[in-house]
Amino acid sequence: IKANVEANAFRQPPKWLEYDAANMIAKVTAVPAREDIDLPIEEHLIVELYSK
Repeated sequence: IKANVEANAFRQPPKWLEYDAANMIAKVTAVPAREDIDLPIEEHLIVELYSK
């Protein structure tokens, strides 16, 4: 885990996540809104898959 933390130290955590690098503690401060997620997700395809 420490190796992954060190390898990704340059990344900025999203605004809905608090991260304490010194103590390796992360806290979700809010449920992320759709616009807070940077991944290209097509929700209609997920709904289509699960509605079968």
